[in-house]
Amino acid sequence: MPSLPTINNVPLTSQDAACEKSVDEITVSEVTPPTIPGAAARTTIAMAPAALADNTALLTHLKDVINLVYYTIDSAHGGFWHERQPGNDGRSSVDELRSFILAGQLALAWRPESSQTDAADLMGCVVVKMLDPTTGYFGLLLCDPAYRGSGLGSALVRFAEDWARARGAKVMELSFLMPEGWRHAFKERLAEWYFRLGYQVTRVAAVADEVPHLGPLLKQPATFRIAQKVL
Repeated sequence: MPSLPTINNVPLTSQDAACEKSVDEITVSEVTPPTIPGAAARTTIAMAPAALADNTALLTHLKDVINLVYYTIDSAHGGFWHERQPGNDGRSSVDELRSFILAGQLALAWRPESSQTDAADLMGCVVVKMLDPTTGYFGLLLCDPAYRGSGLGSALVRFAEDWARARGAKVMELSFLMPEGWRHAFKERLAEWYFRLGYQVTRVAAVADEVPHLGPLLKQPATFRIAQKVL
């Protein structure tokens, strides 16, 4: 579950099962308090309504956070990526996020009693979709670093799994970047976190095949690991 530095702490909580689930919205009781002093202990996760596709300020904020988080983590230990060039947003873009919303594929986590339109109230996100009638997929999993260890990441994964299960999925799939021939401590712990959630690697794929625009940005050898979980 990506979050901003430091990269020496991976959120693994045994208490994150305290939640009330429904198909398109989830309310999470965060047993472990957020690291923001006085922050409320509940959040709402819901699919982003189509109207948010026109909220450029929110999309720009989310894009900036996603790219900062992914780039900061991936730059550790020598880094996966060359320096970003002008015109290249990095991991995501406003246009991509807008397309996810219009396709009904972007779930957002909001602070309690939020209007669910203000970028300042965003706590995290996950993209979820169906690859085929029986296989769901989630990616672009991101949490506000202030909520590290609160169970929010696990809740976003459960939301994605429930969403896919309600649409007939028997298997859930994800992909994550791993180094080839060198080590990246955070990525190793992230893989372990996915394994703890029940995911197992089923194949290995070239970065350019999975996310074509990222291929030219690679600085060191890496591949995507495709992992699945039976729902």
